[in-house]
Amino acid sequence: MRIFKKNFKFVDSFVLLTEKMGDYLNINEKFLVAYGEGAIRFRKIDSQEIIEYNVSGDKLEVVDIPPGYTHNIENIGKTDMVTVMWANESFNPENPDTYYLEV
Repeated sequence: MRIFKKNFKFVDSFVLLTEKMGDYLNINEKFLVAYGEGAIRFRKIDSQEIIEYNVSGDKLEVVDIPPGYTHNIENIGKTDMVTVMWANESFNPENPDTYYLEV
């Protein structure tokens, strides 16, 4: 059985504080909190409106982060948080499209 296919990466991240993320101009991402509790926040880069979803490993929900949105994820629980993140393309260090921008 083949679990991983080309350009698919399984990532688990342990977030104790707010994880600084960036603005992905071309990438469509999906976040899932598999364990713990988190707040996923994002906003369109030309807007001040912040969208926030509180998510939990107790109720699995996928949050889509569309291209053109800056985002972060914060552990709001009392335990470690495990996240699964998916992107429609792999990061290319020769042609980066990730830029830090405050949510």
